[in-house]
Amino acid sequence: MMDRVFISRSMAKHGVNIDEVLTCRGSVMQSSASLQPIDTGGWSVFGSVWGSDDGRNAAGHLLLRGNGLRAWNGWPTDERPGNQRPSWIDTADQAEQREIAGQVQVQVLEDGPFPPV
Repeated sequence: MMDRVFISRSMAKHGVNIDEVLTCRGSVMQSSASLQPIDTGGWSVFGSVWGSDDGRNAAGHLLLRGNGLRAWNGWPTDERPGNQRPSWIDTADQAEQREIAGQVQVQVLEDGPFPPV
C-alpha cells in the first residue's frame, strides 16, 4: 500500500509544495475530474494505488492512454503510447509484443504521464 507520509516527504524534498488533504473517495473523484485551478476546486497531484495486474499489459493499462480529455486524470495528450496498443493486441507473436511493450515503456518514461513509484 502507498505510504502517504513517504510520498509527501519525497515530493517536498524535490521542491513540491505540499498541502496534504485526507478526504473521502467521492471528494477525490469530484476534484480530480475538475479542470479548474486549485483555488477553485481543482487539483495538481493525487495519489492512487493500482494492482500489478492493472498495468501488466497494454490492453488494460489506463495510464498509457494519452487521449486528452478522455484520458486518465491529468489529461495527457500524447497518443503515441496508446496508438501502439492495437498493434500489441493484434499480434500473437510474443517477441513482437515484447518489442512493442518496450517501445511503449520508453515513450512513457520520456513523456512522464505518471511516475512509477
